[in-house]
Amino acid sequence: SQKGGYDFLHDRVREAFLNEVRKHEVAKIHDRIAATLEQSQIGESDQLYAIARHSSLGERLEPKNVLFFNSRAGQEAIKNYAFEEAYGFFKTAAEVSSGVEDLESFSESFGDACNETKRAREALDHYYRVIVKCTDPVSKAKLYTKVTRAYLANLELAQAREALSQGFRALGNRPPRND
Repeated sequence: SQKGGYDFLHDRVREAFLNEVRKHEVAKIHDRIAATLEQSQIGESDQLYAIARHSSLGERLEPKNVLFFNSRAGQEAIKNYAFEEAYGFFKTAAEVSSGVEDLESFSESFGDACNETKRAREALDHYYRVIVKCTDPVSKAKLYTKVTRAYLANLELAQAREALSQGFRALGNRPPRND
């Protein structure tokens, strides 16, 4: 492989390998790959993505590892403008780790990935989860800006205007009037 990893040269070789190996053995292989990758230095996005994927497919399925690596991979994917990838990583983390959506930074980042992948309704759910717990006025106003964008993506102009107004109120300001 180009970056020091391993790939199957042809899909049929991969299929033949997987047909010969039982499902639980495949899961054990994913565990070993994830453990090996974890021991190496995490640097490149591709390596982090691979650890997240293999830890999610392994037999051990340790929720804290799945959460940790998929959250980090999601954050990294957002930085690289790979929003669909980010969405997949956050979704996997949420499915495996109960209660993770209550973590504010996780929910906001998951909302960002949803918003960028045209999943506005889902983004709104994540953003409002964070807004309810947010006590910092500036952070709350920034969240309402994201909510406004999600409503605008759905062409829900009245809701977008109201979210923007709530952002101004969070800062202690009156929203501008539209006379």
